[in-house]
Amino acid sequence: MSDKWSFSGGIEYYKRNQRSEYQVNLPYSTLTEIYTGADYETRFTHSLPTGLGNVNTNLTLSRTSGRQILEDENVLLDFGMSNESDILSVPLSVNYYPLESGKGIYLTGGIRTEIVLRNQISEVAILSHHDIIKNKHFSVEYDALQINKLNLSAIVGIGYKKSLGKNYFLTMEVLYGNALNPVYRTENYRHDINFAGSQLSILKRL
Repeated sequence: MSDKWSFSGGIEYYKRNQRSEYQVNLPYSTLTEIYTGADYETRFTHSLPTGLGNVNTNLTLSRTSGRQILEDENVLLDFGMSNESDILSVPLSVNYYPLESGKGIYLTGGIRTEIVLRNQISEVAILSHHDIIKNKHFSVEYDALQINKLNLSAIVGIGYKKSLGKNYFLTMEVLYGNALNPVYRTENYRHDINFAGSQLSILKRL
């Protein structure tokens, strides 16, 4: 663009892992128990906000018939869920070199477009803190159509560029990205993908 200004763009592919963790406090009701012959079962359904949007959780708790529990006694559970995404990213940025033309320290800013190629649950874990619970069964359901496939972020940062010889450069950047659209939003919940980090790149001038 000029001696002090340059434009850069590219295509990136990466994986992202997100984890959602909750403490769920359930009032256990003996009035809704189902007797299975040796155990009693009680079933719960919740809708929880995560990086995959609202997920429906289906939980079945079992207790032996010889163990007593009070009506509406609270059962505390730790619930954790991880989801993994495959991302194709197109970053576009403008760089300004305040000290040396085309090299050295530079300030950068721009837009990053993320295209979600795959988004799925990779792990579900649940832990009960109540000793009367003999067994538990847990399943998670979600609607893949509720997740944004296209996400935009504004990027700002600082970097350093060094020549490695003819037409090759090494760049080191510290970046912060602020989400311009939520990955998932309801009336009471908004999930954004903001990020902060550093990256090291080798560039070739075309």
